[in-house]
Amino acid sequence: VWLNAIIFPSEAVTSTMGESPLPYQLGSVMPAISSNSVGFLGAVVGLWSLGYRLTPHRQYGPRPRVAAFLAGVGFLTLIAAQYRTGYAAAAAALVVLCIVRGRQVLAALLVVGALIVTFWGSVLLEAQPYLLRGETAESAAELSGRIYWWEQAIEVWKESPIVGKGLLSATRFEVLDEIGASGTSTIHSTWIEALVGTGVVGAALLAASVLVA
Repeated sequence: VWLNAIIFPSEAVTSTMGESPLPYQLGSVMPAISSNSVGFLGAVVGLWSLGYRLTPHRQYGPRPRVAAFLAGVGFLTLIAAQYRTGYAAAAAALVVLCIVRGRQVLAALLVVGALIVTFWGSVLLEAQPYLLRGETAESAAELSGRIYWWEQAIEVWKESPIVGKGLLSATRFEVLDEIGASGTSTIHSTWIEALVGTGVVGAALLAASVLVA
């Protein structure tokens, strides 16, 4: 992804001037990866590397300094991609990571910091422009229109509640196409996707897999 930014800067790096305090947003051309997916990959690399770095008894994998470097690159990628959902997911994962690694004080500080940003961030830290990224507060409250998508998806699910109407295809062709969002690849919710596509059976199996994990 970062090589893309060097080789194809005009295509991989898009300007967000006037929409976000961060002037540029990182994506990828070869392979083609959206900014949100780039942010997701950055979060995964950052969290895995940090988790490995904090593991007390390491036998395999990168050296501690390499793991720390990879964690930094991962979180920098998340920020550069401006993946807002990833910000919240990474913060939650960091709290869990600190707890399981016995760093309860740091976990508590992260929770307090998250609460401050959530309730007073727009006043104290001027965080709102970073989170809205050019959207209005009303649009953000509706999760950029996703709540409406999910409402329409539930209506489609009611037509075949037990086994669903086709994984990936149901939400894309019977929900998004019908509301004029044909350029959107997913419904932006794993659980709604599973419910509409595979019904109660598939959603229950997904929930079971989470519990087992």
